[in-house]
Amino acid sequence: LQLLADAVNILLGISLITLFYISIFFSEKKFTRKIIRNPYLAVNPDTYHNSREIAVKRASLNNELTDNIRKYIETERHFLDNGINITSVARALGTNRTYLAAALHDDIKMSFRQYINSLRITEAKRLMKESPDEILDIIATKCGFSGDSQFVKKFMEIEGISPRNWLKNS
Repeated sequence: LQLLADAVNILLGISLITLFYISIFFSEKKFTRKIIRNPYLAVNPDTYHNSREIAVKRASLNNELTDNIRKYIETERHFLDNGINITSVARALGTNRTYLAAALHDDIKMSFRQYINSLRITEAKRLMKESPDEILDIIATKCGFSGDSQFVKKFMEIEGISPRNWLKNS
């Protein structure tokens, strides 16, 4: 009976030690994943000597993130996708919506929606100049808007004039 109790205690001890190491392993993996996804977490205050160095490092990471945002949205022309949203872009870039929004606000001085709409309106103006007789609904759809009413509303917000009047004046 004593031998059985000793065996149970040994197995219990081994199980607890194994669970302890497994929990450490997964918590480290989770933290590593956060650092990769959120570049701001990679700024370790122990590595830098003062808050200015930390600010410079964060600004550098912010610029890198903004460059990646511009490449993904502008160069790859994802701003034309009707279903684009800040969450999908953040996911595609391996970050989260908070960091993405902060980077846009700091560097471009616009919200995500304002940024996307300004790119879409710029593209719409280019298309209207190329094909002045094109139907607005078709141009709106090509530029990622859900329809011409949304397009006209955003155009007027940004340009201060209707698309047709803008086309007449240009």
